[in-house]
Amino acid sequence: MLGMDILNNKEDRISNKRSNDPFDTIVFEKGVCIHKLYADFEFKLIIILLNTGKAFKFSIKQFPKLNKASQSELNNFELIGDSVGIHWKGIDEDLSLKGIIKEAVQSEALKRLESKDNSELPIIF
Repeated sequence: MLGMDILNNKEDRISNKRSNDPFDTIVFEKGVCIHKLYADFEFKLIIILLNTGKAFKFSIKQFPKLNKASQSELNNFELIGDSVGIHWKGIDEDLSLKGIIKEAVQSEALKRLESKDNSELPIIF
């Protein structure tokens, strides 16, 4: 019985543990997920609308399988993992919302660093 109590307490601690990764917190603890996705072959863009009303736009050129896909293949996706992932079965490609958000933040930070604008950058510890 004592062994079972230790096991149960260990499981409770693991399931109640909060992530130190802010991207995990946004997606998995705050419940941010994909509401809709639009793919445009002509402009080589994907637009993701989140359940928060925010949107992400990114070029599919950075993803070789998506870049080679037809409009029909781009439209043939499914949201997976409680709408925190995207799967294109026909072209065997998967993207995660966490990865998309991380890429957007990284791209924005790099743009600011490369800019001649003297506005302050966020403080990173």
